[in-house]
Amino acid sequence: MKRLLILLLVLGLVARAEAPSTLQVFAAASLTDAFGTLGKQFEATHPGVRVVLNFAGSQQLIQQLAQGAQADVLATADSSQMAAAVREGVVLRGTDRIFARNRLIVVTPPDNPAGVRKLEDLARPGLKLILADKNVPVGGYTLQMLERVGGGFSGKVLANVVSYEQNVRAVLTKVALGEADAGIVYVTDARAQKVLSVKIPDPYNPVAVYPIAATAHPARAALASEFVQYVRSPPAQKALVDNGFLPGRGLPLALSGKLKATVLYADRYPRPVGLVALLQRSGVRPGVKHLVLVGADNDRKTISWAALQKDRKAVLQVGPFGEFRVVIPSLAPDNWVKDLILIEAR
Repeated sequence: MKRLLILLLVLGLVARAEAPSTLQVFAAASLTDAFGTLGKQFEATHPGVRVVLNFAGSQQLIQQLAQGAQADVLATADSSQMAAAVREGVVLRGTDRIFARNRLIVVTPPDNPAGVRKLEDLARPGLKLILADKNVPVGGYTLQMLERVGGGFSGKVLANVVSYEQNVRAVLTKVALGEADAGIVYVTDARAQKVLSVKIPDPYNPVAVYPIAATAHPARAALASEFVQYVRSPPAQKALVDNGFLPGRGLPLALSGKLKATVLYADRYPRPVGLVALLQRSGVRPGVKHLVLVGADNDRKTISWAALQKDRKAVLQVGPFGEFRVVIPSLAPDNWVKDLILIEAR
């Protein structure tokens, strides 16, 4: 009997030692696909860790946390909701970091029965429109966009709304099912269903920012901190870009290949720097023939290293949203690379 008790005790200790550490992540509904990928990637680099994801409208997540729900990490679809999380005491002030950006887009059912071709069509009398509620981040961004158009456009569009939803995926699903002629979602969401997309002109289209933070009382504080850092790392940024997001303010630019592998941060480059000199300081190895520049839209430009060295006016600079961009005067403007996330020397 004594040996049996010892064996059971040992087995119990082993079972507890092998039990996975669970990281609870609350994330905005528009992050569903991207964080599904990031969760798996994080698990792959953290053996024994299981990432449990809870998706909903940002305001719903904060309500859940305020009411006692347990989570280690919170990612919202705008800064105002993260500020609300701070006011509720579920996130510590000053600990959040922007990790991604997004834009709005109009979506219609696959057969586009109302013939919506441009933003102005949303004001057409009789059109059935579904939007997110104004308290949902995408709903707030939508109202900003409509007001920017001016000329009474907002009132005409809002008169066509047949339903306000509590998260962006609900808008997308109802439009895809034909319950309305059109809806407004994030660019990233439009990729998740069979819908048609109608672009919103840039001057009207606000930029959605996504902050992330460990919660005020995480069960796994160290893991929560690692996950927050991970989503701002180059591998995670690549996954976010693959899901249609733009990188967030001040996020890293990775140098790789026949370069000394390093990461550059936008907040350290308040002024443009010479691109050639920067790469030379980063240790360009012998035999480099080309540089591959990868943008946030996953576009790739390949340029000759020998030709670039002759263009001393080529610079790396930071754009208005904290994104890296390369300007190379010897190339046509449409070959310049903005929203840069990777430079690879080959």
